[in-house]
Amino acid sequence: LARPSRRKNIKMEQDQSNPVKRSATNVPSVLLAGFQSKEAENISLVLAQMGWEATSLSKEAEIESAFAAQRFDITVVDADHLEVFAPHFIARLRDSRGRSADATILAVGHSMLDGLKDQLMQSGANLVIPKPSDPRAYIVSFTRAATLRVQNIGAWRG
Repeated sequence: LARPSRRKNIKMEQDQSNPVKRSATNVPSVLLAGFQSKEAENISLVLAQMGWEATSLSKEAEIESAFAAQRFDITVVDADHLEVFAPHFIARLRDSRGRSADATILAVGHSMLDGLKDQLMQSGANLVIPKPSDPRAYIVSFTRAATLRVQNIGAWRG
C-alpha cells in the first residue's frame, strides 16, 4: 500500500481548515470595488489560488449596479481610491440591498484616520482592515470575512 505524500497531507489540512468548501462550478465570488488595476490584478491572483472568483470594478455607478444586481459573497471596498467618502458609499451599497445581512463588506485602506474605522463599521462594513503591502496577506481577511458570512446567513449561497 503506497503512503500518501506529505504534500497531499498538507493540502488536505488546508482544505479542512477553510470555512468555504465549494465545487468547481460553485465558487465564492468577490467584488473588488475601487481598486487600481494592478492591485486588483494581484488580489485576483490570490483569490484564484484560493479557488475564488473576482470581479473588479472601479467606477462607482458600475460598482453599485453590480452589487445590487448580483450576489457576491464578499465585497471588498478600497476606501482610499473611491471618488466619494467611503462610509457614504458603503451605506449606499447597503441601502441598495435593504441593508441585507447577506452582503459581506470588507473595507480596506492605507489611512485609517481617527474615527474612520468606526464610520466605516457604522455605515455597514463587516470588517475594516489596513491595506496590506503584500496581497497574499488578504487570505486571512478573506477567510475571516467568509466565516462572518456563514455566521450571518447560515450558509453560502448556491
